[in-house]
Amino acid sequence: MSPQIVLTGIFTEFSERRKQDKVSAWMFLQTALAENAGILCPHAVSLKDLIAAEANIEEMLKGQQGDAGESPTEYLEKFLNTPQVTQ
Repeated sequence: MSPQIVLTGIFTEFSERRKQDKVSAWMFLQTALAENAGILCPHAVSLKDLIAAEANIEEMLKGQQGDAGESPTEYLEKFLNTPQVTQ
């Protein structure tokens, strides 16, 4: 299977999953990229870049659960835009 076909399949599935649950979609993407590293490297992406992408996703998902329903960015945006009550 060619790297292009693999990437097309991964990102098509990622796009569909993202419509339902963004956090689990990112978890899927991380797993799918790792599981297909042998096909993707070095033809579509370098191993160094793939590892960096995996690390970036891991950092973004830190502490998130697959059923959270919102991305870390959305959570942070909501937190920053919610007035805090001080006593």
